Amino acid sequence: MTKNIEDYYAPWVKGIPMYVSEHIELAWRRPELHRMMSNENPLPPSDKVLEAMFKYAKMTNRYPDQGLVVRQKIAELNNVDGPQNVMIGNGSSEVYDNIFRMFI
Repeated sequence: MTKNIEDYYAPWVKGIPMYVSEHIELAWRRPELHRMMSNENPLPPSDKVLEAMFKYAKMTNRYPDQGLVVRQKIAELNNVDGPQNVMIGNGSSEVYDNIFRMFI
Protein backbone atom coordinates (compact mmCIF):
# COMPACT_ATOMS: atom_id res chain seq x y z
CA MET A 1 0.00 0.00 0.00
CA THR A 2 1.40 3.38 -1.02
CA LYS A 3 1.01 6.20 1.46
CA ASN A 4 0.45 9.83 0.58
CA ILE A 5 1.95 12.68 2.54
CA GLU A 6 -1.57 13.51 3.74
CA ASP A 7 -1.64 10.19 5.61
CA TYR A 8 0.94 11.63 8.02
CA TYR A 9 -0.89 14.91 8.74
CA ALA A 10 -2.25 15.56 12.20
CA PRO A 11 -6.05 15.03 12.10
CA TRP A 12 -6.83 18.71 12.67
CA VAL A 13 -4.67 19.71 9.66
CA LYS A 14 -6.50 17.58 7.10
CA GLY A 15 -9.50 19.90 6.70
CA ILE A 16 -7.59 23.17 6.42
CA PRO A 17 -7.86 24.68 2.92
CA MET A 18 -4.66 25.73 1.16
CA TYR A 19 -3.76 29.39 1.65
CA VAL A 20 -3.80 31.34 -1.60
CA SER A 21 -2.53 34.89 -1.47
CA GLU A 22 -4.77 36.55 -4.03
CA HIS A 23 -3.04 39.92 -3.80
CA ILE A 24 0.28 38.33 -4.80
CA GLU A 25 -1.35 36.46 -7.68
CA LEU A 26 -2.92 39.72 -8.88
CA ALA A 27 0.40 41.56 -8.64
CA TRP A 28 2.11 38.90 -10.78
CA ARG A 29 -0.55 39.38 -13.44
CA ARG A 30 -0.21 43.17 -13.23
CA PRO A 31 3.50 44.07 -12.88
CA GLU A 32 2.70 47.79 -12.61
CA LEU A 33 1.32 47.10 -9.12
CA HIS A 34 3.80 47.38 -6.28
CA ARG A 35 3.55 44.64 -3.67
CA MET A 36 4.37 46.72 -0.62
CA MET A 37 2.13 44.46 1.50
CA SER A 38 4.62 41.67 0.81
CA ASN A 39 7.61 43.80 1.84
CA GLU A 40 8.79 44.15 -1.74
CA ASN A 41 10.66 47.24 -2.78
CA PRO A 42 9.44 48.80 -6.04
CA LEU A 43 12.96 50.12 -6.71
CA PRO A 44 15.70 47.88 -8.12
CA PRO A 45 18.76 47.12 -5.97
CA SER A 46 21.63 49.60 -6.11
CA ASP A 47 24.88 48.78 -7.89
CA LYS A 48 26.58 48.37 -4.49
CA VAL A 49 24.01 45.77 -3.48
CA LEU A 50 24.42 43.91 -6.78
CA GLU A 51 28.22 43.93 -6.38
CA ALA A 52 27.92 42.52 -2.85
CA MET A 53 25.47 39.86 -4.03
CA PHE A 54 27.83 38.81 -6.81
CA LYS A 55 30.79 38.75 -4.42
CA TYR A 56 29.02 36.57 -1.88
CA ALA A 57 27.24 34.41 -4.46
CA LYS A 58 30.64 32.82 -5.05
CA MET A 59 30.52 31.59 -1.45
CA THR A 60 27.10 29.91 -1.54
CA ASN A 61 28.70 26.51 -1.23
CA ARG A 62 29.55 27.40 2.39
CA TYR A 63 27.26 27.56 5.40
CA PRO A 64 26.61 31.17 6.41
CA ASP A 65 27.79 32.51 9.73
CA GLN A 66 25.32 32.63 12.59
CA GLY A 67 24.80 36.36 12.30
CA LEU A 68 27.45 37.21 14.88
CA VAL A 69 28.22 40.65 13.43
CA VAL A 70 24.53 41.52 13.10
CA ARG A 71 23.69 40.19 16.57
CA GLN A 72 26.62 42.12 18.08
CA LYS A 73 25.45 45.37 16.48
CA ILE A 74 21.84 44.77 17.63
CA ALA A 75 23.14 44.10 21.15
CA GLU A 76 25.16 47.33 21.14
CA LEU A 77 22.27 49.44 19.83
CA ASN A 78 19.88 48.02 22.44
CA ASN A 79 22.26 47.92 25.43
CA VAL A 80 22.06 44.13 25.57
CA ASP A 81 24.92 42.19 27.16
CA GLY A 82 26.49 40.51 24.12
CA PRO A 83 25.34 38.80 20.92
CA GLN A 84 24.58 35.59 22.81
CA ASN A 85 21.49 37.38 24.16
CA VAL A 86 20.15 38.36 20.74
CA MET A 87 18.15 35.98 18.57
CA ILE A 88 17.63 36.57 14.87
CA GLY A 89 15.75 34.50 12.33
CA ASN A 90 14.43 34.28 8.82
CA GLY A 91 11.30 36.27 9.50
CA SER A 92 9.02 36.54 12.49
CA SER A 93 7.57 33.06 11.95
CA GLU A 94 10.94 31.44 12.58
CA VAL A 95 11.59 33.60 15.63
CA TYR A 96 8.18 32.74 17.13
CA ASP A 97 8.71 29.07 16.30
CA ASN A 98 12.04 29.07 18.15
CA ILE A 99 10.51 30.83 21.15
CA PHE A 100 7.64 28.33 21.30
CA ARG A 101 10.03 25.40 21.05
CA MET A 102 12.01 26.77 24.01
CA PHE A 103 9.02 27.02 26.32
CA ILE A 104 6.35 24.64 25.06
